[in-house]
Amino acid sequence: MQKVTSAQYWKNRMEEAKKRLPDEMGQQKVLEAVVKLAPELDKLTNANRWRNAWFLHAGDPQFTELVEQVAAGLEC
Repeated sequence: MQKVTSAQYWKNRMEEAKKRLPDEMGQQKVLEAVVKLAPELDKLTNANRWRNAWFLHAGDPQFTELVEQVAAGLEC
């Protein structure tokens, strides 16, 4: 069994969360929903962090969990 690094673990979770989002829901709409859940993240200083998480360049637990919540809310 191959060990998965923490960063890869979070990237995998983000990828799965993104697959659960509707095709017509783009990055901007997801980000708007994330900011509704966590208004403290609505800062320009988080833009690079969001971009890295969204495009799977870096594993970010906070953004990943929020995207999972958005996806779960849409499935109901």
